[in-house]
Amino acid sequence: MKSTYVFTPGLLLLAMSLLHSTMGQELYRFELEVRNVYVDVFVTRDGKPVTALERESFIVLDNGVAQQHELVDIEAVPMSTLLVLDVSGSVRGPKLTHLRGAAQAFIKGLQSEDEAGLLMFTHRLDLRKRLDNDFAVLQRVLNQPVEGGFTALNDALFAGLKLLESGNGRPLLLIFTDGIDNASWIRKPDLLDAVRASDAVIYAVGDVSSGGVYQGRRLVSDSSHVGRRFLERLAESTGGQAWFTGSTTELKDIYLRVLAEMDTRFLLTYQPQDVSQEGWHEIEVKVKGHKASEVRARSGYLVSTR
Repeated sequence: MKSTYVFTPGLLLLAMSLLHSTMGQELYRFELEVRNVYVDVFVTRDGKPVTALERESFIVLDNGVAQQHELVDIEAVPMSTLLVLDVSGSVRGPKLTHLRGAAQAFIKGLQSEDEAGLLMFTHRLDLRKRLDNDFAVLQRVLNQPVEGGFTALNDALFAGLKLLESGNGRPLLLIFTDGIDNASWIRKPDLLDAVRASDAVIYAVGDVSSGGVYQGRRLVSDSSHVGRRFLERLAESTGGQAWFTGSTTELKDIYLRVLAEMDTRFLLTYQPQDVSQEGWHEIEVKVKGHKASEVRARSGYLVSTR
């Protein structure tokens, strides 16, 4: 019998507040007295990952103030991934098969010390697996039946960010959706606050085969997909990325690309100096001597006074 936790809309806010109040403080938590800030960074040049960088290659600014930072050995830090999958009524048949195949390929690529969980969503949230390294169980619950329904995208993102707070490694939220939000209780401003307070890197994968004009991974016009643009901004604000594809046959390749990117990122850490200990902190990461490089990192972090 599967172990599952289903959040109905009326219970979502209560469940999330209880979850937030009971979770322990782990490696990536921010408190009023900030001790260490971790910044997950991805660097590319001409579209290819840059991997041969040392601590001295980076400049880290916190609210415009240069910080003394360290470069963490990324191989020594496990990854905590929450797979968040849209299984609403439009995700069925070959589309669902392709999605499951992509998720299975991602799971198989994880290291034994990593941990992963699974949150499926329609207009309800179905937590099928909490974060741990029992990948055999994760693969099994991934293939269990789904019921379909509407799409509560904001609710799923909000819940996913809160669930990742129980992780012990680099937090990654990998979300798939094929439609705009039509069932959430969580408002966009509340979701934005959750993203600002979270340490997770968000990678979003969207299927736009139902229509729209897009160039490569970016949707460029279609009023019915305004929610996808919002999702793209959320991903980029965390140092992640969003892909939009016209065919779910590409999902496996995209999921494996996300995994490869996470393996080639850099993890920087610092103790904030000469900046306020509360409120919003804007982070800027630069790479010395590589003007043509693109640097992706979270835009900042929020230190709560509560």
